[in-house]
Amino acid sequence: MAGSWWPALPQAGAPFARLLRARILASWGHHYRRTLFVCGPNLKYIGNMTVHDFRKLRRAKALERKQQEEQLAHAIQEVRKSGIRKVPDCHFLILDKPKGEKGGIVLNTATRALSSVLYPALKFRHYALWLKYYKKKGSTLRLYQIGSLRKLNVRILDPLPAFASGVIVLGIERANTILEMFQGGTKEFEVEAEFGTSTNTYLQDGHVTETRKFDHVTEESVKQIVRERFTGNIMQVPPRDSHVMVLGKPICKHKYPEKILHLEARPGMVHSFEVTKVELPRVCFRIECDERLFVRKLIHDLAHALDTCAHVTELRRTRWGVFKVEDAIPATPEMLPDLDPKVLDYLKHANALIPGCFDVADPYPIDDMEEYFERKMKRGRGNRFKDADETDADSMDTNEHNGPAASEESGELHQKMESADQREPSVSDKEQ
Repeated sequence: MAGSWWPALPQAGAPFARLLRARILASWGHHYRRTLFVCGPNLKYIGNMTVHDFRKLRRAKALERKQQEEQLAHAIQEVRKSGIRKVPDCHFLILDKPKGEKGGIVLNTATRALSSVLYPALKFRHYALWLKYYKKKGSTLRLYQIGSLRKLNVRILDPLPAFASGVIVLGIERANTILEMFQGGTKEFEVEAEFGTSTNTYLQDGHVTETRKFDHVTEESVKQIVRERFTGNIMQVPPRDSHVMVLGKPICKHKYPEKILHLEARPGMVHSFEVTKVELPRVCFRIECDERLFVRKLIHDLAHALDTCAHVTELRRTRWGVFKVEDAIPATPEMLPDLDPKVLDYLKHANALIPGCFDVADPYPIDDMEEYFERKMKRGRGNRFKDADETDADSMDTNEHNGPAASEESGELHQKMESADQREPSVSDKEQ
């Protein structure tokens, strides 16, 4: 009985130590013969437990099983009322984030709206998996996995900062396992820049760090510089407040990012760079680039190439890979809760966006769980889920169906019971 789990005892030569050791061994053998669960680390607590405690534990487990079955019965009724029998498996929700809203707030609002619609299906999935797979032969489903199935798994893909607006995408359930298939596409932006001033973040909300004249800037000069130096393969130095990894961690996580003397330029690809509107000091652009480039830094470098400075005042993402703003729904806090019954109509399956990208079968199917529960009801294990009113109604229907013969038999039975109650006491009763 040697091992790290053995409780610390005095030397074996002491009489009380031998007595204590014998008591523990006797308790171990007593409960082990009854095939109760006892493991090594719990050995020192066996001496304080009795057979009654173990029976109480078994009753608690049986009660828990009964409660799970009752919850499953209620979940089946709610699912049938709602009409949504299954949680979306591998879907995306495309949202149009307004300017000024943080991505985390949009994510929480959308998650609450989806969870309220899918609550009956989530509840049914939770209890169905618990009863069908947990601690069953050949099943690897763990308790912490079952607990997480009560909640909807939603994740935001490539969030936008608060100053930007446009397309953001939410991955639902197993869509989060194939994100790498959707993250390699290009992005399209509509940008508005103001020439003459520059900030430390290259955005409107930053501190002004530079001021230059822009009288010499014309529409032709802007288009010429864009065509010659900012189209195709370019090299770009990332901003100092970005999440690009430098010295083992993001630049913005350094204590003094401005003291990093040298930042290496990274290659990027600009597919199109169009000048859509020129009203100095404001100029509007439409840019299509890959995900490695920073649009605000691109505008900053363009202004320096024109011997002036600029910062971004408006930034809107109109497309990210296969996700377009035309397919998005407004992500305002007032709009999402009002879409509760219709929000499922805007979900897009991964195979509808990229055909054949998701072909993984569900490892824990529960499509037959309703039939499984109904079979259990027929075997008699589900009779306790019937209400008393339903039982009374069934008995009344049975009497009506059988006719006057059944009522006469029931009347005779009541008369016999009354006569048995009014019988005279026997000799044994008198003696007592």
